Amino acid sequence: MPEARVVPNEISYNAAISACEKGGQWQLALNLLSRMPEARVVPNEISYNAAIGACSKGGQWELALDLFGLMAKHELVPHRITYNAILDAAVDKRQGCALFNEARSLGMYPRLLQKGESFLELHDLSCGAGVHAVRWWLAEVIPRLLIAGIERPARLTIITGWGKSRKEWSTSDMQATVIQLLCELKLQSWIDDTNQGLVIIDARPLETSALRPLYPPSGLI
Repeated sequence: MPEARVVPNEISYNAAISACEKGGQWQLALNLLSRMPEARVVPNEISYNAAIGACSKGGQWELALDLFGLMAKHELVPHRITYNAILDAAVDKRQGCALFNEARSLGMYPRLLQKGESFLELHDLSCGAGVHAVRWWLAEVIPRLLIAGIERPARLTIITGWGKSRKEWSTSDMQATVIQLLCELKLQSWIDDTNQGLVIIDARPLETSALRPLYPPSGLI
């Protein structure tokens, strides 16, 4: 009998790159991505999303940004998963601010303020995107609520989700990330007693002058 030969296709390559992403094997992920054209397989959004995620987990944020740029060159349209992956890579980079603002302008995170400006909804975000969202919210949205003459909220609420409510990003701990960030910013916060998916911030001592520097204005990035 002739020897059976398995010909790799788009599905098998994407599965392999996704496995590399889960294991943080960014070198292997990039190698597989680069070999796809040789096998006459065209990389798609799934291929790039997984490769960007692998670079992010491997601490290779510049390579992740390069891959993000290549998507436009190949006329591939990034979506929410793409932005979540790239914002994980650029969580503490200035480029991440521009990418987060771009994602918002494209409607990638429509639920952020759906419950009102004193609430921030993070269910659709990765941890990196969540960090950018919290900083943006505190710097650009909350100061509007602290203007003299308007009744100030006594507390602010960040909806991180908990347990089964964070299925898509279940391997990440958004709540721990948010609490750590608020601690670094020296903002008093706690987990709500009746709903463990809510992080509460004491809004009473907040001052606009201290909040605005937390995130660069959209037009100045």
